Amino acid sequence: MVGSNGSINEEWGGHPRGAGTYARLIRQYVREWRNLTLLKAMTKTSYLAALQLEQASPSFGAKAGSM
Repeated sequence: MVGSNGSINEEWGGHPRGAGTYARLIRQYVREWRNLTLLKAMTKTSYLAALQLEQASPSFGAKAGSM
């Protein structure tokens, strides 16, 4: 799983991790080094975090918020 604790704020700009973590992952691991497919990279940055959130609180599950 990939994540960042950086944030972007209009007042002070924020830390570079806030904007560069995911772009760097795609550039290095997917495009340059070819260690990950784009699908695997997207899974590591969004889907796995969503699964962890659902485990922590089942009310965040897909069925709970379906339209």
